[in-house]
Amino acid sequence: MVSDFRAQAFQLKPASNSVDVTAAQRLVHHLRSIAQNDAPWITVLVLLNLIFFGDALFTDKTFFVRDVSFFHYPLKRLVTEAFTQWQWPLWNPYIQLGQPLLANPNTMALYPTQILFQLLPFQIAFDLHFVLHCLLAGIASFCLGRTLGLSRHSAFLSAGIYNFSGITLSFVNLFNILPVVAFLPVLALGLIKTLRSFSLFRAACASFLFGIFFLLLEPLSSIAVALFLIPFLGAIVFFSPPPKCSLAKAATLVLTIVVSGLLLASVQIFPALELMQHSGRKGGMGFDVVSFWSFHPVCLLQVIFPRLFGEYFRLAEPPPWGNLFFDNREPYLLSGYLGFFPLLLGLWGGLFSKKRWMVNLLLGVCVLSILLALGKYSPFYSWLFRYCPIFRYGRYPVKFMFVANFCFALLAGLGLDRIEELRDQYCFKSRTTYWGIVLFLFSVAALFLLSTALSSERALSKMNAGVGEANHLSFHYQGQTLNISRSIISGSLRNIQIHLGAFLLFVLLIRWKRIRLNIVRGAVVSLILFDLFINNFWINPLIQADLYEPAPAALFINRKTQREGLSRIYALEQGQIDRNSAILGQTDSVVWIALYRKLTLFQFLAAKDHIQYSVFDPIDRLETLSSQKVRQELAMAQTLDDRLRILAGLNVGFILSAKEVSSSLLSLEALFQVNSNQPLRIYRLANRLPRAYLMYSNQVGQKRFADRPNIREPLAPTEGRNHELIHVPDDQKIVGSEIEISSYSPNLVEIETRADRNSFLVLLDSYYPGWRASVDGQLAEISCFQGAFRGVELSAGNHKIIFSYAPRTFSYGLYISSFTGLAWIACLLFSRTFAQRSP
Repeated sequence: MVSDFRAQAFQLKPASNSVDVTAAQRLVHHLRSIAQNDAPWITVLVLLNLIFFGDALFTDKTFFVRDVSFFHYPLKRLVTEAFTQWQWPLWNPYIQLGQPLLANPNTMALYPTQILFQLLPFQIAFDLHFVLHCLLAGIASFCLGRTLGLSRHSAFLSAGIYNFSGITLSFVNLFNILPVVAFLPVLALGLIKTLRSFSLFRAACASFLFGIFFLLLEPLSSIAVALFLIPFLGAIVFFSPPPKCSLAKAATLVLTIVVSGLLLASVQIFPALELMQHSGRKGGMGFDVVSFWSFHPVCLLQVIFPRLFGEYFRLAEPPPWGNLFFDNREPYLLSGYLGFFPLLLGLWGGLFSKKRWMVNLLLGVCVLSILLALGKYSPFYSWLFRYCPIFRYGRYPVKFMFVANFCFALLAGLGLDRIEELRDQYCFKSRTTYWGIVLFLFSVAALFLLSTALSSERALSKMNAGVGEANHLSFHYQGQTLNISRSIISGSLRNIQIHLGAFLLFVLLIRWKRIRLNIVRGAVVSLILFDLFINNFWINPLIQADLYEPAPAALFINRKTQREGLSRIYALEQGQIDRNSAILGQTDSVVWIALYRKLTLFQFLAAKDHIQYSVFDPIDRLETLSSQKVRQELAMAQTLDDRLRILAGLNVGFILSAKEVSSSLLSLEALFQVNSNQPLRIYRLANRLPRAYLMYSNQVGQKRFADRPNIREPLAPTEGRNHELIHVPDDQKIVGSEIEISSYSPNLVEIETRADRNSFLVLLDSYYPGWRASVDGQLAEISCFQGAFRGVELSAGNHKIIFSYAPRTFSYGLYISSFTGLAWIACLLFSRTFAQRSP
């Protein structure tokens, strides 16, 4: 039996080894199959974004620079509050006497990331909005590169450049423009997949992608996307491998997808078009406004020189020398840095790639987008402004640069693919290619030697064309002196040396066949991404999330209005910041400005705390014309008292000022210390009108429909229940009347009145199409009082008046969007059912 047991054990042992060998082979095969697909590369892109934006995602820090903090954050707060209360975010009562909210595309009220704000804590969702769009830009670029035939390394390099380039990261400062940057490769990928292999499901997905894109409604960015997609799709149709889609079928399919996307976005498009007709953008804007932030040609130096123009996030003097090229402001794109190494790869791909149709397309679109981005620095854009009306509605031509950035990222991937062919001898069979490569490498070597020579102290001292300090070089430009730090110049030259040397070393290692190609590829991609990380990380500084907590002054005013009734505020120094008065403490960071805006109740930041502003200077040119007329009337006031009387007629109860103000109409109410040597002063304004009041019906006369607001004199308020808080001249009372606002919410205002005679109810909120009124349950006509406010005729007796905001444009758009979405779903279900039943 022992021998039998040993025999069995001996026989089982080879079987066990066979099982182990088979399992090991399967594991190796599985790991190899994973390495040979695209999933690991996408995973690495996700990890890189998590690392790069780690502070924003995993700490209590958040974004705040420029429009992010004082414009988009508070608007998103209001939208989220409305949805949380199961209401449509249609109206914003906190700015400019009341303004449409959803109709303003800047709020992105219906954009898909709004789901994050409803499901997650607001701060986490706010940060994820930026990170997810940067990640989407990278992943979509990688997938598009693979679809166009790039190798995995090359597609990954293109995605990394587009994801972490200075241009893309500069758009993180712009809440509503960054999604456009991400959607450029997404839309291109969706269309090329649909054209190459049509299915109803792919067409539906592409249509929904366009619908989401059209929710953004950014004029110039949409033109920029079309600038790439139209020639790109034409090239795909002509040069795509068989089976090809005919031009007629391709055009019909693309047109159907685009039109369907427009219909899906009707719920945003219709209200936005109505707002545009009643805002400062009606008929377009002036050329100076449209072309303000144009791409100055000197900004091309940013492509290879990191942080060339100086430090934008410091308040200490002197300001960055580059401000001279941007009307003494920071540039719209804080950085355009790509690096010299990717630039050389892109040039290599443009010169030597075999995919000439793709190279010519990318180069042509890149050059055209740069010409458009030049804006006022090129006569080309002024011609478009005159003869193409759409260019009058969008601002800042520099936005076109993100298309050039995308084209260049793809060219760099083509260059990496092409340069790897140097390892094979057949690439030198063509004499033209051989001498072209030799000349290219000789030029790179010459530039390396030149940058080394220029970086010497002797060369830097000879550059000084004027008289400057020892640590600065002085140059003259248009009669002004530019003082450029020596450290900036020497650091830029050293950066060029590193990139040129790395490129030459890369070419040598490619030719050295003893080193595996994947090792060289990995080293190059890692070097480029590391360079983009360290040189573009500064673009989006962070701040503690408590910046967005309510300011003490906001809490104070809210308590006052809850006790005394609705009233608005007005800031005498609108948006003016005296940097010289700043108490900087241990830092001179631009964080001081963000904190100062919060503590002094900057207009939009205060709106998130439910502080109601009267009027202020327009910001996005989408403020209604009625509020702008009131602001113009206010600006015409000759004296401070005249100005204050107008404000009292706007239901302004509190005046904010950083300076001491003297007037018989003002009484100091409170002082709040801010990060400045001047406190915030809150004054109470006497004689303010209540938010709603009654006047004699026969007193309205021509004032009701006046074209120009005439609000210098008090307009006969009533003897209401809060009469003790409001000074009303005795000769303008309606004897035996009272009024009470029983409910006041963004989309609904309920008022109860009692009067012994016929009267006219005035509500000091903006008149705008879409507001409806009912008196005791019966529809009533809303009159435009003094060209700006809402009014309703009332008969004698007790009445309940309800103002509700339900714009027809939103209703029509919602119906069209819903019907289009349901039609796509029905088509997909029908096609699937038909496919299952067919043999």
